[in-house]
Amino acid sequence: MPYPGYPPYGQYPYPYPPYPMYPPQPEPKVIDAKPAKMQELIPESKLNEEQRSNLDLIMSVPLEVSVEIGRTRRKVQDILSFSKGSLVVLDKLAGDQVDLFVNGQCVARGDVVVIEDNFGIRITEILQKPDINELTQF
Repeated sequence: MPYPGYPPYGQYPYPYPPYPMYPPQPEPKVIDAKPAKMQELIPESKLNEEQRSNLDLIMSVPLEVSVEIGRTRRKVQDILSFSKGSLVVLDKLAGDQVDLFVNGQCVARGDVVVIEDNFGIRITEILQKPDINELTQF
């Protein structure tokens, strides 16, 4: 005997009625984005000769830039048991933002992108003051 309120098995009218168990999806949120207001930089034309030479000297200093996709902690015993094909699970999920480090200090976050055959990072957030606790989690 069929359940009350339902047509007999295989005799649903066409087109099928919407499935009653799924709630309606909310409308997507619209975000009002505006460009960030930046302080005006002092143009190089207003610098004196000494300041210009100091700026040239500073601009040529090499910095080490690295991107961290995640972290984990393992015991020495676990690391010694690694072999080809071992899996190391990190603390971030696929699709999470990655951290950009300059000389070991986290300065920005971004999304991983692939350009031709190379990986890159599209910066989405510049950190004003790096969180000391975040840098010393280990």
